[in-house]
Order: sequence, then structure tokens, then C-alpha cells
Amino acid sequence: MNINVVAGIYHGTKFFVWAIAESLRKEVFVHKGIKISLISPGVINTGWADKVTNKEGAEITAELNKEGIEPEDIANAVLFAFDQPDNVNVNDIVISPALQDW
Repeated sequence: MNINVVAGIYHGTKFFVWAIAESLRKEVFVHKGIKISLISPGVINTGWADKVTNKEGAEITAELNKEGIEPEDIANAVLFAFDQPDNVNVNDIVISPALQDW
């Protein structure tokens, strides 16, 4: 499969998730006071690369994992969103490794 097709599908699904979160925010937060936040992480060092069995894939994921941020970094972003005053909603946080260049 062409990598551009895969990237297009991936980005399309990311946009879909963003659109659903934004719709929920308007529907649920505005009318019921329940906050909705979207956390969009980059590469996270979760150990997933160690489970890739394909040699080429394992090499690629090992390199990606070197740049990955820690799960605690994502947890801190979630806590930041939760820790806002009642009249503030964090709609979207994009958190990526500083070295991620794609």
C-alpha cells in the first residue's frame, strides 16, 4: 500500500476524532456542564516497540521509541485539563516529543 494513502487515512481518522470531540464538547459541556477534552499525543514510550516481530518494523519502531515521551507526560497533560476552573474548558492538547520531526 502506498504510504501517502496510509497517511491520508490516518490523518482523516485523527480529524474525525477531533470533530467528534468538538461536537461532544458543544453538546455535553455547553448544555450539561460536563467537560470534554481531547489529548492528542505524539510517540509515547510505552514499550510497544518491543512487541514488533517483523525485523524491519522492529528497527523502525525502536528508532521511534527513542524519541518517545513518557506516559507520565500524557498524564500531566490530562491533569492540566482537569485542573482548570469550572468556567474553562481545555478543548485540545497536542503533546509531542520535542525531537519528533514528522
